[in-house]
Amino acid sequence: MTVRPRVQLSVLIMSALLLTFFVLHTPSAQASPDILNQVIVLTNAHRRAAGCANLEWNAALATAAQRHAADMAANNYFSHTSRNGVDFVARIRAAGFRFRLAAENIAAGQQSPEEVVASWMSSPGHRANILNCKLRQIGIGLGQNGGSNFGIYWVQKFGTAR
Repeated sequence: MTVRPRVQLSVLIMSALLLTFFVLHTPSAQASPDILNQVIVLTNAHRRAAGCANLEWNAALATAAQRHAADMAANNYFSHTSRNGVDFVARIRAAGFRFRLAAENIAAGQQSPEEVVASWMSSPGHRANILNCKLRQIGIGLGQNGGSNFGIYWVQKFGTAR
């Protein structure tokens, strides 16, 4: 496959920006891309077992998820609606994702990807989002604040682009 230099440069720049985002916008090293990717791997394993296709990572959904997880951690609340009244649909749109279908899972207090995915799978509403075969993309966010009620906040954003 032939790749033009501009495309290679764009890929390198995007990779650097994503790495910078995760380094600068996560409160600790625990929120590494590997941790977030593990949530996707575990989520996709459940989807495949149910006959659904794997979800694909989406940068806009990841941005919306990270912003909400960080906001919950920083402001010590746990809700699909932010303290200023913004819901998950508005957050996804603000991140630039245009969708036909979208959903959100949140969790707090779980210490590992395995723990949080097991928790979501034990909840009928969260499980339904994970196993909704019509959803195609995913973004994951993780916020931490040792001084908050839960310490760690997880967000999954799902969508199907227009």
